[in-house]
Amino acid sequence: MRYWVHMNNEVCGPYEKEKLSGLANFSLSSLICPETPAGGQTSSWKEASAYPEVLAALSPAPAKPRVTAAESPLELTMRGSLISVPEPKEPAIAPSKALPEARPEPIREELDQLGARLASMADNQSRLLKRLDSLESAVADLKALLFPKPPKGL
Repeated sequence: MRYWVHMNNEVCGPYEKEKLSGLANFSLSSLICPETPAGGQTSSWKEASAYPEVLAALSPAPAKPRVTAAESPLELTMRGSLISVPEPKEPAIAPSKALPEARPEPIREELDQLGARLASMADNQSRLLKRLDSLESAVADLKALLFPKPPKGL
């Protein structure tokens, strides 16, 4: 499948998913959309990281360490002679370990907003605690008026 790319306020392409990494300024946060069967663009522009096939094509497959026959006890026969090991098959789609690029500014703004809300909640809590203390003392005064203690010695 080929993809259109939106970079530098222009729509470029379409490009094969393997060719996207060669584009200047292309990253996993770049906006792309798949090519339609008729060769045009769809209206579903998303970040490149939202398409698993693009993510897999852009992420290099990790090199698997090769275990030699002498290192693996499973490769020995009953008599102790070595046997050959079949090569493992590669998965159809390589698992991706690449993460989308972090965007610190929106996160910082959200943290600032949450911090302000938390400070406001702390102020409200302290005001409510003061009101609760005054209510408790008023209840204690009412109890003393309604249920006076009998004098001692009677």
